[in-house]
Amino acid sequence: MVLPIIYCFIPSRLDRELIPTCYDLLNKADNRSNIEVIVFNQDREEDMFRQSQFPAEVTLVNVDYNKFSNICWIRSLASYFVKPTHTHYLSIDSHMRFDKGWDTILLNALKPNSVLSAYPPGYTLYSSLPENTKHHRNLFNIERNGPFPFVSDIKESSGEYLKSTIAGGFHFTTIDWLDKVGYDKELCWKWEEIDLTYRTINEGYDIINYKHTPIYHLYDHTMRKLQDHQEVFLTDCDTKFLQKTNTHSSLKISEYYDINFDDFLKNLT
Repeated sequence: MVLPIIYCFIPSRLDRELIPTCYDLLNKADNRSNIEVIVFNQDREEDMFRQSQFPAEVTLVNVDYNKFSNICWIRSLASYFVKPTHTHYLSIDSHMRFDKGWDTILLNALKPNSVLSAYPPGYTLYSSLPENTKHHRNLFNIERNGPFPFVSDIKESSGEYLKSTIAGGFHFTTIDWLDKVGYDKELCWKWEEIDLTYRTINEGYDIINYKHTPIYHLYDHTMRKLQDHQEVFLTDCDTKFLQKTNTHSSLKISEYYDINFDDFLKNLT
């Protein structure tokens, strides 16, 4: 039996949690030899991480943090490192922790033609991981952009799955998603998750939130080397996104979430 090969892409920016994240990712996996990790690390020249500090399964790409900043452009680079042997794709942030056997859990939870995604529960540095027993939603963007109707209206249930949207910091799917959907390098953080959700649904994938997601996120930013969040964009992101939605039908996403997606966009702009 040939085991799946999980390709994991991690963008990192001035983050001291990057190395612990990589070790926890691999040490907690049931089949670490079937996991390949690419880290795109934006860092300061004076204290850049070195390849020798990482597990053998990790390939480190270092750049000066002043040269690159747009997360959508950086995530788009994930496509350049795909190998014919890769069967699955995992996108995570550089400050994450994992349950034991996370790879087996995700592979077993993934349904055909779907994407697993959620805003993972938070962890606290130097403390035990919390017990994860519920669905975790995109509450951050509800507060920031107004409610995604297709997230805020979801009701908790006893079932293991809920319909979801894509969170940029955690999504897991088959490797074909990178080719069929992937990332738009000309967008910015503001539109990233709405765009990923919109295009993923239009390509016929289901987006599902698994109740027992085995991944945890650090929402405390004190481990950053600098509190730097500048972004340099390749284009006018607002105009770019609205042009995209004006040239494609919103029928699929409106039907999938039982909303009027066009009205939702108008409220955002």
